[in-house]
Amino acid sequence: MAVQVALSLVLVVSATLLSRSLIHLRGEPTGFDLDHVTIQTPPFHLLPQKGMAKLDLYQRMVDRIGQALGVRAAAVTWFTPMTGSQVTATFQALTDGATSPEGVTLAYNAVGPGYFRTMETAIAEGREFEPRERSRDVCVLNQAAAASLFPRQSAVGRYVRTVTGLGTTRGGDRPLPEPVTCRVVGLAQDAKFANLNEPPPRTIYFPVTPDVVEGNLVFLLNGSTKAGVVAAYTEALREIAPTIPLVLFATLRDQMDAALGSQRAITFLSTFFAGVALLLSAIGLYGMLSSSVTQRTGEIGIRTALGASRSTILRMVLADALRAVAIGAGMGTVALFFAAGPIRHMLYGVSVFDPTTVVATAALLALVVLTASLWPARRAASVDPVRAMRAD
Repeated sequence: MAVQVALSLVLVVSATLLSRSLIHLRGEPTGFDLDHVTIQTPPFHLLPQKGMAKLDLYQRMVDRIGQALGVRAAAVTWFTPMTGSQVTATFQALTDGATSPEGVTLAYNAVGPGYFRTMETAIAEGREFEPRERSRDVCVLNQAAAASLFPRQSAVGRYVRTVTGLGTTRGGDRPLPEPVTCRVVGLAQDAKFANLNEPPPRTIYFPVTPDVVEGNLVFLLNGSTKAGVVAAYTEALREIAPTIPLVLFATLRDQMDAALGSQRAITFLSTFFAGVALLLSAIGLYGMLSSSVTQRTGEIGIRTALGASRSTILRMVLADALRAVAIGAGMGTVALFFAAGPIRHMLYGVSVFDPTTVVATAALLALVVLTASLWPARRAASVDPVRAMRAD
């Protein structure tokens, strides 16, 4: 019985920790608007335009969408957040004509004019990119990147360069194709990028360049309703690129939910098995105590005949149940040390050995056990001492 209680403790604690982690992740500030930004990735690689001509086409789409009623802002980007994709390169700050001695690894992205306004990511200093800026000679840093490259000083107006022309890719598309030296024109609020369970990375943003549009860019559409921005995009596409089909529209909230899909499934399964374990523990304890009461009927009858009160008999049976809980809780706490490794990497904002969760789970187990023990205990307290001694 104690083993069942220990297993229940481990499963219930794990399910509770995973549920709390999921709640923390969904409520974590991201640095952008999750509910009002809709994304669309049309297959513009099918169009004959290349280079600057395709950049012009994207900008015409953005301008046309932005004119529609119900659309607050629109922009394009190379990567969207929460896809697990992130490319990085090493950069140095140029200060007073010299290069800083140490390079800093930064995530980078290519974004169009109006990106930060569309994502509702605040510009703390400086400005966004302008439509005429289509090369990597200007850039925007987020606050974490600026603090690393230019500690205790303003980054706007200063210069940054790559240490090497190549970057590294983590599930991304391609690294920087050439060495870069850029002037910082803006400082943006920190924002999550590849994964929700990681802190906002140090990030540098570049304008969208002709080499980037050889693939497909993502449209970002910010509006009061999803239906409104979908209608605006559809109308603009019909006018500017009528041969391109529509693909699935999704909000950033939808993308976040998709990114958390595996964690949600694991949390559901762990909660299900924890519930099954609790049920089996309750059934097992009920059966054990019922059998114990039957076997001890004679003893209970003698105790009652000698003056034991109904409450004394109840406490005797419930004490057996609580003893099993105490032993099982101790065994389960030890087992948590061995279960910590597999679940630690899935937790966010909560410790594996969170005392509140462990104590609350132990209290829940005690409640389940007491509930399962109530009927056998009442049956024991109702034993007729004369009949019990005769039967014995």
